[in-house]
Amino acid sequence: MLIWQAHKGKIESAAFSPDGQLLATATGGTSAPYLWEPTTGKRARTLAGASGPVKSVCFAPDAPLFAAGTARSICVWDTGTWDLLAELRMEYAFELAFGPGARPTLAASNANTLGLWYDAGREAAGGADHRGPDQRRPGGAGVAALHFSPDGARLAVSTSSVAQVRLTADIPRARTLRDVPTNNRGAVRFAPDGDRLAIAYGKWVEVWPAANEPGPLLKFAAGTGRSPIIWAVNWTADGGTLLTAGNDGFVRTWDAGTGAERRAFNWDIGKLYSAAFAPDGLTCAACGERGQVVVWDVDA
Repeated sequence: MLIWQAHKGKIESAAFSPDGQLLATATGGTSAPYLWEPTTGKRARTLAGASGPVKSVCFAPDAPLFAAGTARSICVWDTGTWDLLAELRMEYAFELAFGPGARPTLAASNANTLGLWYDAGREAAGGADHRGPDQRRPGGAGVAALHFSPDGARLAVSTSSVAQVRLTADIPRARTLRDVPTNNRGAVRFAPDGDRLAIAYGKWVEVWPAANEPGPLLKFAAGTGRSPIIWAVNWTADGGTLLTAGNDGFVRTWDAGTGAERRAFNWDIGKLYSAAFAPDGLTCAACGERGQVVVWDVDA
């Protein structure tokens, strides 16, 4: 287990590179994404070119692309050279998600808009700065949490009032899972096999079938304390375990079939806003309100 001070203010977003060698972090207090060595806590790189405070970070799983959402735009870098390829037009992109494949779709959202760039690498390389097709105020409210299915055909979207699955090729078409207003936009995550979808809102976690079938398959309370909020949900590589992180300062793992709690971790680093698995499915990073990062082996 390793803890280091990465920023002065709260870390709002974190993401592992596809090879697990880098961990990117974003905090609204700086105008550059930071890249870290997760095994040492040393800063590996500070990326230049971002215009304004950085709110979100995301690596493409199958393409050499890295994106950061800032107060003014979405910046896209080539991870082979770390050259800034382009700035795509969207202010305050609080959430980002890349789809799979060599020419991935990039989804982004802010308080008003869900935008998609259907070939983010080509558009960035070509210097395009136009905005993709938008669905304004998806579900009628706020910033959306986003995640693509493993095959890229579907996009899960969660706001403070609704959780939906949308078709990537026909974004207005939506299957609504939850339509109960909550006090936060929550989190969404497809299982590695794409057959299930976990959604978190308030203190609750639900697991739904990804196909158009009745649900939820499972619902359990994952948050504790006063006004509990789960900010991150994720799956282990085998799909058998769920991981949650929230404002009670705990990371917990759960049996994805029964909802039984397996492990609980608390490092006294405050409220946790992000938790991400490395590609090995064993190493995890969590980040929170005090600017600290903790990296540990989930089985430890």
